[in-house]
Amino acid sequence: MKFNGLFTQKGLSLERLAALVEVDEAGGIAKAARDDESRQSLICRQLAELERFFQVELKNKSGKTVQLTPAGKELARIA
Repeated sequence: MKFNGLFTQKGLSLERLAALVEVDEAGGIAKAARDDESRQSLICRQLAELERFFQVELKNKSGKTVQLTPAGKELARIA
């Protein structure tokens, strides 16, 4: 099967994809993390790892707010 090795590659995990979906459903990282700064940091790191894996920007920052890009929303929908 062509997907056998997909999750063995660095940067992609079900946990990272779940974090992306959670951010999408909550409407932002702070909301998904319930204002827990360490959780926010973890989610930001997970999204950055997904960005490196897929080589596409998944989030953007506007002031203090970090939200998903259209590509981030699309990947969250697929996940």
